[in-house]
Amino acid sequence: MSITLDQVCVHCACTVLSLLGDLIPCTVALCVRQTDLHTITTVAASKDFPADRLWLNEAEIEINGRGLTCLREIRKLARDRVDPATGAVLVAKEDWPQYHVHISSVNTFPTGAGLASSAAGFACLVAALAQLYNVQEEFPGQISSIARQGSGSASRSLYGGFVRWQKGERADGTDSIAVQVADEHVRWV
Repeated sequence: MSITLDQVCVHCACTVLSLLGDLIPCTVALCVRQTDLHTITTVAASKDFPADRLWLNEAEIEINGRGLTCLREIRKLARDRVDPATGAVLVAKEDWPQYHVHISSVNTFPTGAGLASSAAGFACLVAALAQLYNVQEEFPGQISSIARQGSGSASRSLYGGFVRWQKGERADGTDSIAVQVADEHVRWV
């Protein structure tokens, strides 16, 4: 059996951050949602795939350490995948280790040009993987904390509107999360 999901993330263009240690902000930054800039990520999982693989803008590339970290952290939270129409279990939680993923990610804007394509890409990747693995957060902002491990600004790119990236206080950075301050429908006067 194969499961395929698509996820579209609207890119955020962000001001430059001053960072402390492991992608944890120490200054305030503003992130503005750009509706014409998208990353489209498709994730497929199958027992027949011999390995995890990634294509970026149609070229296969190696999954880097940050990508592997995001994949590992999402897999830790995997739950049963259930057919919403029938309630039948499609993939049991304990069967997920038998599955590998194929990931295809395409940016509708230049990659590596200083437009935060990594933020959009990792936000989209983590959102698609979380949906595939039927993840439910154990605490608010947990998914943004995982996306942050791929790209700091990815934590903010998960949400629309105005988003604040909290530094957090824990040494492991798990409480360095994004919090939506105002949704995309708020109009500022």
